[in-house]
Amino acid sequence: MPHATRPGDVLADRYRLVDLLSESGEGRFWRAHDRMLERHVAIHVIRADDPRAEALMAAARRSATVLDPRILRVLDADVTAKVCYVVNEWGWGTSLDIVAAGTGPLGPRRSAWLVAEVADAIATAHRAGVAHGRLNPENVLIDRTGGVRIIGLCVDAALHGVPDVDVRDDLTDLAGVLYCALTARWGGQSGSIVTPAPRDHGEVLRPRRVRAGIPRPLDTLCEELLHSHPNARHREPAGIPTDARGIADYLADFVGDPTGMAHALLSSTPPVLPDEELVVLPQVPELTPHESARTATPSRGTPAAASEPDDPADTGDTDSSGDTERPTEAGMPIFGPDGDDVSWLERRSTPAPPPPPFESPPE
Repeated sequence: MPHATRPGDVLADRYRLVDLLSESGEGRFWRAHDRMLERHVAIHVIRADDPRAEALMAAARRSATVLDPRILRVLDADVTAKVCYVVNEWGWGTSLDIVAAGTGPLGPRRSAWLVAEVADAIATAHRAGVAHGRLNPENVLIDRTGGVRIIGLCVDAALHGVPDVDVRDDLTDLAGVLYCALTARWGGQSGSIVTPAPRDHGEVLRPRRVRAGIPRPLDTLCEELLHSHPNARHREPAGIPTDARGIADYLADFVGDPTGMAHALLSSTPPVLPDEELVVLPQVPELTPHESARTATPSRGTPAAASEPDDPADTGDTDSSGDTERPTEAGMPIFGPDGDDVSWLERRSTPAPPPPPFESPPE
């Protein structure tokens, strides 16, 4: 793509391309800066003559009809003489595929709460007649507050050329997302970079055969929704739900009281340290090299807000034209009558004589 695909290029006189996040064929995914509203956005860009351009615009229009705070919204879309692009809301966080690769499986309640949030948002889309089409771990984001965000509604499927998107396919992928959270393996039908789930005679092994200790209600839900025999997604054995709303309720019942679940989920993810914040702060004085070293990015596992105490030896800028630095002296302070003048009782220039030797006790 020779047009508008380099960092610093500007689309529609508004969106400055910042970081190329991924590239697939003739499509590119960018983090960009909206110069009008002073915020970061995500932009998918393909050539205007790409065969997917028409489907991408249609997907953007469908996605924009769904309003749910957990779904990253489509903000803008257009086709110019050179490129076709879709602008999405930007979200800071960690996607589930990174969690699976970095920290491994989540606990059962955390997994259930995570997927209940995803299913509840997908149910909102399904009520509007809109399917995600490619609901994989890469499109499930845990943000910096522990909330769940969904990426790529409709748009990701169009970019990957997924034909005939159906809401029932989202149910299989919802079970796949739960499977991934529980086992760090991917059992859904959409493509994913997560390690595939093991199979037996072509069938995905149920979670309890991959990882011990998974509660039976979660194991059964995955087994029934992922099983590929005919009409597996159209029956309801033992109360297993067959739509996104039912899956959300089923998992919410398993979780029980959700208090603290967002914080617990956040504690399971690696820290996210963005290289550029969205908040514009007042200008601050330029830091000296020593101060810069003290305010460097904290290491992993250290809260960003924490700071080391000031070094007592560092008193800021010093006048190098004065007397040379003197070593610290030992002594006792002597205060003048006004309390302002202080002198020091220095140690003796000659050492004191040693004490007399001990006398032997009388016999």
